[in-house]
Amino acid sequence: MNIDWQALTKMPYWLARPASELDKLRKGTVSFWQRLSDMLAWPAKQLDPMTAELEILHLLAWERDITQIPNETEHTYRIRVKYALQFAKGAGSKSGWYYMFEKLGTPWITIDERISETDWDVVSLQLLDSDLAERNKLIDNICRQYGRTTRRYQYDTIASMP
Repeated sequence: MNIDWQALTKMPYWLARPASELDKLRKGTVSFWQRLSDMLAWPAKQLDPMTAELEILHLLAWERDITQIPNETEHTYRIRVKYALQFAKGAGSKSGWYYMFEKLGTPWITIDERISETDWDVVSLQLLDSDLAERNKLIDNICRQYGRTTRRYQYDTIASMP
């Protein structure tokens, strides 16, 4: 909540002398109302996983069946908690997987199902080599949590060349 306290507490020019008693009173009142508005807005900020305190984020994650992966960045963890419901809803479709990987910062992915050379239950995830190397545990966790139980997932890497 951004309030322009300077414009809100603007005084007439004959009263607005710097360092006067009235100016000190104005600054003290502005400071009080800023602190009060921050205190009143604090509970609402805790409902958003992107701005919540870490302890409350862990509670939100527990509620949404998300566990933090070792060495996972806090930002990625917050994104997984924030979009947990959308990820769970879209887990059964290719578009849901594309949405999931896009939100997690891996927009370049190709998903192939029912490849002719392999078994019918194998799903091939084609990722950039760098994405797979950096996010191996995250991708494993996503496949375990949101993957279909009747499917097996294999990773294929793609290296981009200029």
